[in-house]
Amino acid sequence: MRTLAALSTVNDPRTQHLCARGFLIFTAREKGRADLVGRRPAQQALYNMVHVEDDRTLIVVGKAVCNMLADEHSCMSAVHSGAMACLKIIATVDSEDLRECVARVIVDLSFVPAAHMHMKNQPLIETACLILCRSVGYGKVCAVGAILALSQLKSFRVGMVQRHCVSAMVTTALHGRIKASGVLSKMCRCLYNLSFTFFSENLVAKDHCLLLLHMMYHDPECSTADVQLMAGVLMNLTMAQPDAGTLERVCCTIIQQN
Repeated sequence: MRTLAALSTVNDPRTQHLCARGFLIFTAREKGRADLVGRRPAQQALYNMVHVEDDRTLIVVGKAVCNMLADEHSCMSAVHSGAMACLKIIATVDSEDLRECVARVIVDLSFVPAAHMHMKNQPLIETACLILCRSVGYGKVCAVGAILALSQLKSFRVGMVQRHCVSAMVTTALHGRIKASGVLSKMCRCLYNLSFTFFSENLVAKDHCLLLLHMMYHDPECSTADVQLMAGVLMNLTMAQPDAGTLERVCCTIIQQN
């Protein structure tokens, strides 16, 4: 492990790629991940490799980083060693598999309460939206799952509205880029979570959330539970407004688009 950490700093593409493969082999096994947990300098050497210039090597490094964050036993050690800061860099690589891995890691992290404070300090919202926009296949489904997972955390909701997550989902749904079962329902559940915030006027005025509700209502898979969820969204959009003027604007928009 020390040898990998030392060689990873050598400015040679072939050496860096071999080191990346070595880290991937270690992180693919529980014993290897446990060994890395006890070797913080080696972990940091792995995470520093996200700055390599070769995309082929970066894909291997990204998978190793995701392995560390996805395991409940190595997760917090990885977080404290700087792994979470790598996710946005990894998500920019032109690899559908890697984008799916990053999206799944975001979902996994949302179930680790100890990680939530650290998550707020990282651009995970932007990362999830980036994956949603750039993915061409199942990665979009994973990205919606990541966005929904973040919306379950109250501390993320205002930031998600301010960063127009719903607008990104509406654009994706509008262009018919997601065919998987249940995805519109997940989007609607995310919208329901975000509709509790006092910024929810933006969802109506800027993010076209009503268009998402319209598509959801006409989706063949729309269930009674989904319809109840949509009714809850409309109720929240009106109840969350801070003053009469804002409430009037929201209600007028809903009536006009209904």
